[in-house]
Amino acid sequence: MLAGRETRTPPVAVYNMISFDQLSWGPLAAAALIVTAPVLLLTVLAQRQIVAGLTAGAVKGG
Repeated sequence: MLAGRETRTPPVAVYNMISFDQLSWGPLAAAALIVTAPVLLLTVLAQRQIVAGLTAGAVKGG
């Protein structure tokens, strides 16, 4: 089930890896990379469409 008590979004899961006792930089960095990589990849692949949409919205009367 996707709406259970134990389900959470990836950024929240990465944040929950931080504890007061110990900070494990290796797993934290790996989790942050796994969460961030798809967003960066999608942005790079869709960059032309993003710029085209921004410039089309900025043209007045066209």
